[in-house]
Amino acid sequence: MKSFSRVGKVDEVLRLFRQMKEGPCYPNVLCHNTVLNCLAAANRFHALRAVLEEMYFSGVIPNVSTFNILVKAYSCHSYQFNLAFRVLDEMSSVGCNPDVITYSTLITGLSRAGRIIDIEAVIEMMLDRNCDPNVYTFAPILKAHCERGDVKAAETLIETMRVSNCLQNSLVHNIWIDALCKSGRFDEVELIFKEGTSKGWKPSTISYNTYMNALCKGGKADEAYRALELMMGNGLYPTVVTMSILLDSLCHASKVFEAKKVLDLSFHFDWEVSLVSYNIVMNTLCKIGHWRSVMMLLVDMLKKGVCPNTRTYNIVVHSLCEAKKLMEAEYLVECKGFSADVVTYNTLLNGYCKTGNLSEVNNLYHRMTIMEKIDPDIFTYNILIEIHCKKGKIKDAVDIFGEAHLKGFLPDLVAYSTFIDGCLKNGLLDKGLQLLDRMLEQGLVPNIAVQESFVRAFCKKNSSHVWISVEKLLGRR
Repeated sequence: MKSFSRVGKVDEVLRLFRQMKEGPCYPNVLCHNTVLNCLAAANRFHALRAVLEEMYFSGVIPNVSTFNILVKAYSCHSYQFNLAFRVLDEMSSVGCNPDVITYSTLITGLSRAGRIIDIEAVIEMMLDRNCDPNVYTFAPILKAHCERGDVKAAETLIETMRVSNCLQNSLVHNIWIDALCKSGRFDEVELIFKEGTSKGWKPSTISYNTYMNALCKGGKADEAYRALELMMGNGLYPTVVTMSILLDSLCHASKVFEAKKVLDLSFHFDWEVSLVSYNIVMNTLCKIGHWRSVMMLLVDMLKKGVCPNTRTYNIVVHSLCEAKKLMEAEYLVECKGFSADVVTYNTLLNGYCKTGNLSEVNNLYHRMTIMEKIDPDIFTYNILIEIHCKKGKIKDAVDIFGEAHLKGFLPDLVAYSTFIDGCLKNGLLDKGLQLLDRMLEQGLVPNIAVQESFVRAFCKKNSSHVWISVEKLLGRR
């Protein structure tokens, strides 16, 4: 039953439960709790009461775990707090006293719902019943204060927790560090780190990651690297998250070669480097046009056993296309182990479109749709329409336009703009006007490029309806 519950197969849990009841091995309280927990996880709250009533009827005595499951379902999952408080009363009536987990669970739900006043009542209830709050009682309240931006209330609660000896825990400190970072109070965060050891608390990797992320976002990359040194000095090693934070910061600051050095150092120090880390650096190198560095990183990651994904290859293909290395990009796509998608082919198609190589565009489109069975998207059709219009093959462009429409792709402003410009440059003014009407019916507003194309075409035509058409066009702007 627990195994089926873990994978969310509620019906299988219930089937086994019924099977037990029909046989000699009648379900005990643990079996009933498993059913309750499974139903709660599946949001089948209406069935919880029936299972509890069945326990009473069968003589199975509920325990604290039974009621804690119900409190969690009603407070944290469904926000039915009236039912959650009713469970507390019911516990007392059957001689089962709520414990700190019961109250902490209820407080977690109230905190998420922002019901701070009700939390105070629950705390008083705990103290009246000689049940002392612990760190898991206070943590959700602190988080609620921080999320609401009520720093004063959070500071008061921190002091209460200090008096109650509940501050020797990373969970609470991480919540408070995150709040301070969001407020830009970095000096106070540094003080927390310095005082941590003397006050019985040791920062975790999450603590440092939170701090470094805030520093990087605030443009304080140098301070972030000092925090990294402090982190490693305390015996903690960077994780994938740490690496991503640092690399993202360097790349945004256009310090891509420093980012590459971080990747190199990562293997020297045996840090864990993810595929995401490589993709971050490669994407930035691609944006600034360093295609050779992108290729070197691809080779480097392959040597070090980091397996590229489609995103990686798309970055490389885009980088090669931007450098006009189209044959190299196409060769890469043809390599075994490369999993191309529509983005890959759109990148290649766009590269050949810019060079005006219609035959290669058609070959790639055939390979994409027929051999690779990859469906085109609206960007694919825009590229095809553009290249055919450039080559004066308006009839073919019309067919492509129609094919896109049949496949459910409504042409966007780019498609209309490209197609209209192609028609007008080839002297097909009437066809251009038809497309304009269709464009306006679709609710698209002509951009300045469309307007200028029509003005030039009308002036060349020198017909009587020129200015009426121009006024109509500009009036739609």
